[in-house]
Amino acid sequence: MTDAPREIRVLHLCEHFGNHEASFHGVARSFELWLPELDRPPFRVWLCSRAKPSAAALERYRRAGIEPLSLGYGKLDPRNLKKLLRICRDLRIGILHLHGYGSCTWGRIAARILGIPAIVHERCNYGTVPWFQRPVERLLAPWTDLAFAVSESTRRFTIDKRYLPADKVKLLYSGIPLDRIPPPDPDASARLRAEHGAGGGTFLMGIAGRLEPHKGHADVFEALAAISTADPSALGDWRLWVVGDGYHQAALADRARALGLADRIEFAGYQSDIWPWIRALDLQIFPSHREGTPNTLYEAMAAGNAILASTADGQGEILTDGRDALLYAPGDTAALRDRLLRLRADPSLRAALATGVAALLLTVVFSWPLARYATRGIVYTAFEQHPGEPLSMVPGDHLQFLYHLWLAQDTFEGRTPLFHNLYEFNTGDDAERRDVTPYYLPFSAFFAAASIPFGQAAGWNFAGLASLWLTGLFAWALARRYAPTETAAGLLALVPMAFPFTWVNLLSGSPTGFALMWVPVLLYGLDRWAGDGSAAGAAWAGAAVFFSEWSDTHVFFFGVLVSPFWALFAWQHRNGWRWPHRAEWRRLLLAAWPLFLFAALAAAKAWAVSRGLQETAVASGRTEGEVALFSVPMHGLWRSGGVAKTFVGWPALAVYGA
Repeated sequence: MTDAPREIRVLHLCEHFGNHEASFHGVARSFELWLPELDRPPFRVWLCSRAKPSAAALERYRRAGIEPLSLGYGKLDPRNLKKLLRICRDLRIGILHLHGYGSCTWGRIAARILGIPAIVHERCNYGTVPWFQRPVERLLAPWTDLAFAVSESTRRFTIDKRYLPADKVKLLYSGIPLDRIPPPDPDASARLRAEHGAGGGTFLMGIAGRLEPHKGHADVFEALAAISTADPSALGDWRLWVVGDGYHQAALADRARALGLADRIEFAGYQSDIWPWIRALDLQIFPSHREGTPNTLYEAMAAGNAILASTADGQGEILTDGRDALLYAPGDTAALRDRLLRLRADPSLRAALATGVAALLLTVVFSWPLARYATRGIVYTAFEQHPGEPLSMVPGDHLQFLYHLWLAQDTFEGRTPLFHNLYEFNTGDDAERRDVTPYYLPFSAFFAAASIPFGQAAGWNFAGLASLWLTGLFAWALARRYAPTETAAGLLALVPMAFPFTWVNLLSGSPTGFALMWVPVLLYGLDRWAGDGSAAGAAWAGAAVFFSEWSDTHVFFFGVLVSPFWALFAWQHRNGWRWPHRAEWRRLLLAAWPLFLFAALAAAKAWAVSRGLQETAVASGRTEGEVALFSVPMHGLWRSGGVAKTFVGWPALAVYGA
């Protein structure tokens, strides 16, 4: 029988949790979030402040099940040491974890007297240490057993300015427990916006944090004033919420009035529950001149907010410009102004327009002369082109696919019963006419939209164009998560749009050419799920799996094969080359429920179809020879004809290579 692990008793000592200058600050918020998680066997954890806790801090801590202690004396009062020693002895503390200069001073002395380890936790790169604190830091550095810094910049500050040996200072980014994030409430966000005069069409920005000069609020005011002066309509109907309190509030309010922005900027004050406020925002701004790794930044990322941030300290380390935020140098109001305009310009809309234009141009070039006959002809082959007028009713897969698109339109218009295939392979048995099918959605919807006013040829060609456009749009959304700029993401999106295999199948009238659209949808969804833990990403991936299985088995099998590799790549790209720990696995599995649901639906459909074919000649499935016949040979990259399913001509290959 093994002995129970020895209880490890830890006291976190902080300068204060909030005072007359600010009701609550980021370090105090970290204790509120993490102490309930840390106070578990074999650890027993207490929290103590040097100063007396504010009423707001006491209320929040007690709501979280934390009863904080306090020393209750001024920063330089030696009675702090006497009371701290008594607390440590009464609670049999084994480790002192220290936050702030005063706490680190008295805490390290107490740890030395008691013969227990002292841990220093530095939360910000302040650039320098007050002159009177420097000799204290030099004197107490040897009495520091371990130090944590919340960013690499802060780590260098701790080594250089607090005189601690580099091997004792460990990088430990801050964070928030994701399982304690409240679920979104869109109705509450809409009500909050309406109560504060920000309707659905208002561009609502926000800054959450203490109101102090180094937090950079004034930079945002200056940038907004410059935009309003140059072009009052540039940002449309906009508002800025300033959430938080602090001694700098009066000066900021005066500055807002002087710039003529008082009617646009609302000082919302201290909010004990920040989530409704940040979830109501269209854009969250982090303009600090110096900063650690703020909790509000992690909360903004968890809420899925668009983020505009300075590169101050940890912000520039945990964010990547153009991927999860737009970044600028601290204090650079011109860059801040430009990025505000860029975000307001709606890059997603620009991407939709740009990929639409690219799809149209590629279609005209690669399918010429189809554009001349777009309302009265469809393609039937990528090879053996015939010059001159279109041919009449050339048999092939293109006509069978056209039939299914027409059948969907006929069903949408109410002329054919739902899930009935009245004409294809009809032997007169009504039971055989029932066919549970998704009607090749969404392509059949695109077909119907153009076919009803312009004819079936126009419907077919528009469906192909739409599939190509969606290929580019989702490829852009995926590339934007990796590319350094939007331009680079746009160029990368051209690759799957110009992919030869796609065009061979599109120009041969095969459903495969249309269904290849689901590949970038699948990869984008997997990237969001595995990289961000997003259930919405899992839903996109699940929809791609489900509809590709119902549209084209080739694309479905490719998606199934590539999925685990892309999910692993996405995870490790965001989190480093390591496996998820238990809590991360749990979070990913919980977020994956839409993917599991769609996969189960696809499996149920496949089982139903297989059962229905048991008495037919194809019950045993495809032979190996049949599979090989329709597989892609490597020589198809440079030679046309036969089954060279990847070749669509040297111009296409040139575009793809570029």
